[in-house]
Amino acid sequence: MNGLSLMDGVLRAFDFVRTELCYVPATDEAAYLRHLLTHVVAPTGTLLVCNYAESLPDVANRIIPGAHPTTDLASRLTALNFTATFRDAVDPIKHRRIRIAILHH
Repeated sequence: MNGLSLMDGVLRAFDFVRTELCYVPATDEAAYLRHLLTHVVAPTGTLLVCNYAESLPDVANRIIPGAHPTTDLASRLTALNFTATFRDAVDPIKHRRIRIAILHH
């Protein structure tokens, strides 16, 4: 489901919404996150922004053209003026660091 095309009244708001920024053009990231918080996440819900490329080199070759090669999700969200808490993990199969940002209204 494309979160950018969801608007008020189209569907119910969700308690939990998960997304990644690697699919969003860098110039649209802040507007995309605001859109999800306004139109898709329930008023008491949570937006989960995942990054599976945390601290990886050469990320630019693995994302869509025009997206920001985010390797530090905390810094990227700060640059976009969002405040979040974070949870970190390691993918046991691919041995990569995963970071999840937790945003609320």
